Amino acid sequence: MLVPTMSRRLCHSLGVRTMTACQARTPLNTNPATTIDTSIPVRQVSTAPQLTKLNNTMTPADIREKLLAPSFPIEKMTELLDHDNHQMRADFRKFISEPVMVPRYNISLEEERELALRRLQRICDNKFISVLDFWNNPLRIFAAHELAAVIDPAMTVKMTVQFNLFGGTVLKLGTERHHKQLLEGIDNLNDIGCFGLTELGYGNNAVEMETTATFDQETKEFIVNTPHPL
Repeated sequence: MLVPTMSRRLCHSLGVRTMTACQARTPLNTNPATTIDTSIPVRQVSTAPQLTKLNNTMTPADIREKLLAPSFPIEKMTELLDHDNHQMRADFRKFISEPVMVPRYNISLEEERELALRRLQRICDNKFISVLDFWNNPLRIFAAHELAAVIDPAMTVKMTVQFNLFGGTVLKLGTERHHKQLLEGIDNLNDIGCFGLTELGYGNNAVEMETTATFDQETKEFIVNTPHPL
């Protein structure tokens, strides 16, 4: 247990004084010739926040106004944390107030899948993400995933498969013919892609996959080899 003098020194070093261990005390007068004016109030800073009364009828804006009183401009902090694509992020945050984006609980697996698809469709309709962002603005891809994951992680997985795994593959490995045929459909979700990777004994553990596919120039075929099948 700290002695009072040490406790006060610790509190002073932290820059705070509480109403308990660090409560102001009349200092010892070690010099009889010196008088101490105790009428001057000592400024005390309590670490305990003031209690704010909230109720379940308050809107999020009301709660933020009553609960938060930052000493810094919120807009500047938001800009700092967002880092990039500020207008897109601001538009997305307004967009998530749409009814389809409202969280739903205790629904069946079929409903959850359908809801995830509907939400992704609305994101595509509002053009918050494009497969061409990999060329033009890669950070926009990350921003879209970051914001979408706040709403629905399952929907964000669908987004990843559609734009990263499927769309990214077509964009990177496809020719102009594939681009003309598929890229627009990938962006508006008319052409839905999928991703499958599995092998005997590994399930869908993509990290531990051992199977290789080697293209044979002579036969124009892929030679698939799984070294350790069950």
